[in-house]
Amino acid sequence: MHISPSKSITVAAAAERWIKLVETKGWDRATVRQHRQDVDLHIVPRIGRIKLAQVSPARVEAFRDDLLDACPKQSGHRDGDGLSITSTSLRRD
Repeated sequence: MHISPSKSITVAAAAERWIKLVETKGWDRATVRQHRQDVDLHIVPRIGRIKLAQVSPARVEAFRDDLLDACPKQSGHRDGDGLSITSTSLRRD
């Protein structure tokens, strides 16, 4: 389904909707708090203003690379060994 950029919400708005959804699903408060922190500290500052309709694989890869370059030791994993989206489906070649 295609949505024009003028009618598309931003990545920040989508992230907020997702946080509210998982809160209503009864996720553990500590988990929700950690996800909110990740959204606030990493996602919103880097790509929060981008409309979802403008998100492309290239933008996701640029975001991933920026995040990995800026926060390599914060992930707690070495060389992308974790199970996050950035270390599994979007691993750098």
